[in-house]
Amino acid sequence: MILNFFGVPRGASSVIRFGSAFAICLFVCVGCGTQTYNDRLQETVKYFEFRELQDQVLVKQPWQSSGISLRIPKFLTQVPYDPPPAAAEGEEVEVVEDVDDPRQPDYCDLKMAGMVAAWTGTVDVEIGKETEERPCYFYVLSNYELWLEKNASEVAIKYYVDLKESLEEGLHRTIEDAEWDEERHPPNKEGYVEMKEFTTLTLSHDELIHGVHMDFTLYLHQVQDMQVAILTVLPHQLESRSTVPDAIARCLETLVVSGEKPVKGVPIRREGAADF
Repeated sequence: MILNFFGVPRGASSVIRFGSAFAICLFVCVGCGTQTYNDRLQETVKYFEFRELQDQVLVKQPWQSSGISLRIPKFLTQVPYDPPPAAAEGEEVEVVEDVDDPRQPDYCDLKMAGMVAAWTGTVDVEIGKETEERPCYFYVLSNYELWLEKNASEVAIKYYVDLKESLEEGLHRTIEDAEWDEERHPPNKEGYVEMKEFTTLTLSHDELIHGVHMDFTLYLHQVQDMQVAILTVLPHQLESRSTVPDAIARCLETLVVSGEKPVKGVPIRREGAADF
């Protein structure tokens, strides 16, 4: 048998070199697979941590109505409301003026068109050195049903303009252009939900409500011609450890708006209807 310099049969050297190379490649591949698995595992852990943070402050079942879906903060309770019957195609529904809508604010002069739903709750407020409970309010508004009116193209498309005027009239103040701002929820792309852009406005009401100053914060989000607004009314001096701001932010993360307009003669998709 002829041996090479290393004392290995010459015929076997190529086999050994091939085997060594194969082993190295196998080791590298296994290493890559392990790294990929670890990366996916870490991403899964982050996702469930994200969902857990949402579940801590939001109800699990999304609220849905009029082409809108979102998860509501747990500290809120919906204001009951029995809507009037929708008009079928070719039919007329008697319009009753000055109908008392329990969803509209009764603590100030503000009255808003496009009311879809309202919630109320209590939050902890710092008053001096004491912590007390005060009411808070949460509204979802939209131009959804305005698209069913005869002059829909004129009324529905300028819904945001009319809402701004309602706020100015109800809160007895002028809203300047410089007061508007932009926000994104979630603020980065690691939120595991689609990032949504909001035009925002925060107004501090000069008059006391329930013995405290309240902040009216408006979030506008538009999809095609569908204009949606979320209005929160919260005490200005929330308790320092309050989870309310986080709950509101995570609620906005879950907002989904359909760009589909309602159609005359088709029943309006109200609460409980998964319309998209």
